Amino acid sequence: MARAKKEAALTPEERLQAALVPDWEWPYKLPKNWCWTNWGECGEFVAGSGFKNEYQGFTNYDIPFYKVSSLKTANETGYLCDNTNTVDETVRKKLKAALIPANSLLFAKIGEAIRLNRRAINTVPCCVDNNMLVSMRPAKYNDLVQEFREAVMLGRKDLAEEALIKIREIVGESDPFFITAKIALNRMS
Repeated sequence: MARAKKEAALTPEERLQAALVPDWEWPYKLPKNWCWTNWGECGEFVAGSGFKNEYQGFTNYDIPFYKVSSLKTANETGYLCDNTNTVDETVRKKLKAALIPANSLLFAKIGEAIRLNRRAINTVPCCVDNNMLVSMRPAKYNDLVQEFREAVMLGRKDLAEEALIKIREIVGESDPFFITAKIALNRMS
């Protein structure tokens, strides 16, 4: 509880400073406009789930289930385009597979795909197998995006502004959602 209060009291600059790796821990020097940070400060990580053969090969369900081989289907902008394996909600729960939100970074944790530096972004909620890891935005970010969208739908500019300020503190002003949301907010009467 005390830590949450302490983190809430930090300014964005103080939170950024806390996320940076001290220069004495740098593995090597970076260009001047770059900085070292701990990867865990950039989001949350989720491991994939076992994907039994009996559930593989179905293409008629709503939830894509990506395997390492899916990474090679990413288009030129890095988005996945593979529907080789899909599951429904019942199978997802039976497999205890996490539902990964759209726009998460998916990458292999074993095998040749690591050497080939294969990674991709999912365009829809999905599941991944146990040979993959996912880096996704913090849950708090997703909650704030939902809060912003609901405020806009209700025509509550005041609530939308509050949510957008909190989103900016998490991702900064160059984030694509922040930029788009700011435009939408400016269009509200």
